[in-house]
Amino acid sequence: ELDLEDDEEEEEGEEVPPHPACSASRATPNALRPPRPPPPTFVQSVTASMGHVAAQVRAISLEAFEEDAMQTRRGERVAAMLGSDGQVVAYASYAVRPQSASL
Repeated sequence: ELDLEDDEEEEEGEEVPPHPACSASRATPNALRPPRPPPPTFVQSVTASMGHVAAQVRAISLEAFEEDAMQTRRGERVAAMLGSDGQVVAYASYAVRPQSASL
């Protein structure tokens, strides 16, 4: 048979401090995490009249692709994701094609 008990006796009153990783696991999860930022905001269709957002989309597309994403083709739209500070984080240009049920 297997003996699963410790062979060494612990002295009375001697307390071994927990490993830092173990003590952290007992803390509440929210105490370990910074507060979550608010979720991003999505703009389904950015238009030129949305001055600040349109300008940011234009600047990102010119820098990344050397083309103006705000100059859309017929049926094309531009969507944008805004961070909690209102700045454009990402954009996508898309066209909905109902006849072929595609995006």
